[in-house]
Amino acid sequence: MFVASHSLGTVQIQSFLKKNPDAFEASIMMGGGLLRDNYVNNNATGLTEITTTPSLSIFGTKDGLYRISRSAEAYFHQVENIAPAMKNKYPVVVVEGGSHGTFMDEKMLSSFVAKNDLMPEITEAEGHAKIGSIMVNYIKVQLELDDELDTLESNVSVAGDFLEPLIEGMKEEGSYFIKIPCYNISTINPDWQKKQCMKGSPWIGKAQVINGGSTSAEDVIVKSSDNFHRCYSVAPHHLPDVTSNKTCGPNDPKPCELDIFTVSEAFYNRLSPFDDGMSENAALEIKAKLLSTQNVQMHAGVKNPDFNKLDGDKVHCKHINQASLEWGLSKASKSAIERYNKFGNKLVIGDDIGPLNIGPLWLWTYMKLTPNADKTETVFQAPYMSTPTNYWES
Repeated sequence: MFVASHSLGTVQIQSFLKKNPDAFEASIMMGGGLLRDNYVNNNATGLTEITTTPSLSIFGTKDGLYRISRSAEAYFHQVENIAPAMKNKYPVVVVEGGSHGTFMDEKMLSSFVAKNDLMPEITEAEGHAKIGSIMVNYIKVQLELDDELDTLESNVSVAGDFLEPLIEGMKEEGSYFIKIPCYNISTINPDWQKKQCMKGSPWIGKAQVINGGSTSAEDVIVKSSDNFHRCYSVAPHHLPDVTSNKTCGPNDPKPCELDIFTVSEAFYNRLSPFDDGMSENAALEIKAKLLSTQNVQMHAGVKNPDFNKLDGDKVHCKHINQASLEWGLSKASKSAIERYNKFGNKLVIGDDIGPLNIGPLWLWTYMKLTPNADKTETVFQAPYMSTPTNYWES
């Protein structure tokens, strides 16, 4: 016997299955997915283990209530990051162009769904036919009635292609929803923890390279790795630095390499723990402690780099955030870009807010989003603090 559920019904059925794990052969969830408390990280392998009845998750790519980014998180844990023995037990499939209402009778939508859902790009009949086909295929595979495994795996592969840019974005962020942050007592989170927790944000490592400025004239290569820590922590107090305080000189082998470690903390929507799929699962922002351009240039061997010239403007965070925006747009499909250009509220990166050179002031000042009157553009600004290398001497 199988059970199917939709939207908040997927939450209710999982509560039932926790108490009655053998009640059904498998579960089929639409417009909602496995809750995070069903995911367990295997610290020995780094793979996701799932602790509930086998389940098929079907998501609409135009669902306005259960975000497609949450569907990407589901795909990572249920399809990509699993042991071979778990394959096809918790498949994730998408209905392209389907909305939250596509799984329902569009004449009977609640006012909440009608107000918050996105416009589907397929008809109700097309959506129901596609959903029905996916459900029948999954049931046949589970009961081993027909040789339909190839169809299921094809459907899962199509979903993977669609969701891959979002999954890649989560990995660049170092999403806490992939693995918990390490928060080790040492500033550099040790590599032995990497299967248990997320060391840091790969994107912040790239941000440090951008922030350091060009070092090509000195024939210096800058490498950087990030480490997740609570930025407000003072005991211990975690700060970025150059490994071994190295400074490249004229007698060093060329190219000279600088290894920098940074510190960051991701901030998420406070409603994320409810895991209803409506709140964003991407970080609202990442507080990052980076070395100044002056500091990097000094370690690269530049004589007396001028802080005011190198770091005295209000565009360092702007440049990093512009690179982030361009990275995201480069990963979007042609149809997504066309939709963004036609209907989207365009994100414009503005000048930085600051300098806020009092630690708590920077810590508790958050990014600023300012939409224009007709909601076609939103200006994004990041708070920053910036101090010279001799700050504590002055």
